[in-house]
Amino acid sequence: MGELVGFTLKEPAHQPLRPGQVADATRRMVDQSGPPDLSCPAPRGASPGSFPRKRANARRHRRVGSNRGAESGSVTARSPLMHRIGIIGTGDIARKVYLPLLTGNPDVEIVALTSRTREKAVALARRHRLDVVVDDVGEVLQLKPDIVFIHASTSAHAELVRTCLDAGSHVYVDKPLSESLDETHRLEQQATAQGLLLAVGFNRRFAPMVRAAVEAVPNPTMIISEKHRRSIRPDRPFGTVYNDLIHAIDLACWAGAIPVDAVVQGAGIVDGDHLRAATAVLLASRCHAHVAMNRDAGDDAERLFIAGDAVSATVVNLDMVMVQESGTTTTRTFGSWDGILLRRGFVGLVDHVLNSLGAPEQCLVSATAVLRTHRVADQIARSLTGC
Repeated sequence: MGELVGFTLKEPAHQPLRPGQVADATRRMVDQSGPPDLSCPAPRGASPGSFPRKRANARRHRRVGSNRGAESGSVTARSPLMHRIGIIGTGDIARKVYLPLLTGNPDVEIVALTSRTREKAVALARRHRLDVVVDDVGEVLQLKPDIVFIHASTSAHAELVRTCLDAGSHVYVDKPLSESLDETHRLEQQATAQGLLLAVGFNRRFAPMVRAAVEAVPNPTMIISEKHRRSIRPDRPFGTVYNDLIHAIDLACWAGAIPVDAVVQGAGIVDGDHLRAATAVLLASRCHAHVAMNRDAGDDAERLFIAGDAVSATVVNLDMVMVQESGTTTTRTFGSWDGILLRRGFVGLVDHVLNSLGAPEQCLVSATAVLRTHRVADQIARSLTGC
């Protein structure tokens, strides 16, 4: 029998980043006639020169067999707009998402790649015709990358992030920043104090259909954010909240601009070491948000519903948005050539992070901007597990 666990909490003071501050990255709603605009200009109120423009013919990265500048002492001229990137970790997300995106970006030079298993790093580097594998994090940082992308296990995030910040490097890390809220606070404060960007990988904020829905309903009074799995996967309930439900939590907090005085009420069904289902309601004076997850739903599915001011928008599996207004439904879908990395928001996310290096405080996924998401996730996880 599953155990029903309930909780109620009031959020501590924290100023959320409102969707009104969001860069107008997807001004056109996506339809069959063309791809969305994911150029991610500066947020409203930012100076036009805050973010560098792309340069089409910039050198990409070192190829296999080339001389490595760090070893030969040679200096290769590069565009002042080019971003030198170090990569730590070679897991699924690095292989499927970030290496393909970064090696295909003309403004990126990958200067180092490392992993706990060197053979995996070498194999991944060869797949992308790179000759940049180094033995450890220290060697990555010796090459002075502009930003380090961290794709290691969640338990390793805090130490790796701190090491990179101590070396003066900007950092991008997969979500969550940490499963310890205290650690998340410390890392956020360190990055802020040093004037460095610490970005966290909440890609759904940049999914074109999500952007279209948020723009269609600028003043929501209700949000329903769901993320389901076809069957239970082996993970602790605490980790399930932080690594899976956190996506739905983030969309609810961000799209609803949930204020500091919001109250969270929720419950979960814990069956032994597994979290079967969880739900939470974020209650505020201007918007109510409902977050839900079922880990035994028969199929993987996501749904985001936003409503307010006589208009509603529904996003299904990040692939389609339906906007209803005045009794009329408008449906938008992607074109057949639009890739999965675009659809799921990774293209816009990576571009935005790189364009935010000169203005970390304007990044929409900075540690400061996603701190509220980690707070809510932590409260839910602790209430479900009794920690």
